[in-house]
Amino acid sequence: MRHRTPCACGPNGGLRWWYSRTAPVSRPGQINLRGLHPLLRAEIQWGLFVHARGSGRRWELTQIQSLADYCRDHGFHSLTDLTADSVDPDGEGGRLTTAGRDASYLARILIDLLTPLYVTPEQTREQGYLNTEHFGAG
Repeated sequence: MRHRTPCACGPNGGLRWWYSRTAPVSRPGQINLRGLHPLLRAEIQWGLFVHARGSGRRWELTQIQSLADYCRDHGFHSLTDLTADSVDPDGEGGRLTTAGRDASYLARILIDLLTPLYVTPEQTREQGYLNTEHFGAG
């Protein structure tokens, strides 16, 4: 039997505000991406997909969740909203220091995985490097 708790904040006003500011419930073995901007959610999902296809360091779910929580709490729309100093785990003023060293590491890797999607071959030429991912060699 369910018990209803009276809510004094009305159906649309305060309750929606509270929902938008409350961290999602953690579930063991799952990453909760609810409340993230759709682009950010897609970037994280795509990065996880690409990482799972290759071999590399194991990513712990708690580290991925802390990155997602950090981005949600700060209202980011994309991982590209994180600047170079914010993902430097050794930097004192890094924006991700509250999310932890591993979250900074994951953010750096995810941004590196996204670079071929956001940079054209012409832009790499202008910036003085060649991104082989554009040509199917990587």
